[in-house]
Amino acid sequence: MKKQLFTFLLVLTTISSIAQDSLKLQNIDQLGEAVFFSFQTADLELFESLLLSESKFEFILNNLDAEDSTKQIFRKQGKGAVFHLRSQSKENFNHVLSISEELNLDWEKAQIVKILEESRSQIGIKRSDISIRIKSEGKTYVLFLPGCHKTDTWCVANKVRLSKF
Repeated sequence: MKKQLFTFLLVLTTISSIAQDSLKLQNIDQLGEAVFFSFQTADLELFESLLLSESKFEFILNNLDAEDSTKQIFRKQGKGAVFHLRSQSKENFNHVLSISEELNLDWEKAQIVKILEESRSQIGIKRSDISIRIKSEGKTYVLFLPGCHKTDTWCVANKVRLSKF
């Protein structure tokens, strides 16, 4: 019980300090903890603040190591993807919560066991697939965040999925 309370307070402190810094998540672990916490507290607003936005996408474009013509193509494709991601965010969030109920994941008792990443960088874009291993009542689950992007902060750039490990 003390360990759970300590973990919760640590995550709460991390999230509070992150929020005060305009959600400038400097590493994968901070993003993983923030996404986990958004589901644990059923905080859609926090979840949506972690998503790739138009301004974050512009940051990527400004730092892209490519010709202007390539940047223009990327801009057109990316803006549509950002719009789709953001317009579907509530549905994605509620779907993960619904799946967690089907899998009997008790978010109040859930703890992060490990955050794993598979990173790559191409033409100046840092991306990472993140797997958050979660334990709750002796069962293990994986919260999967595919294709997260590094802008001036780490952000979710794809639908989040939950499964039993």
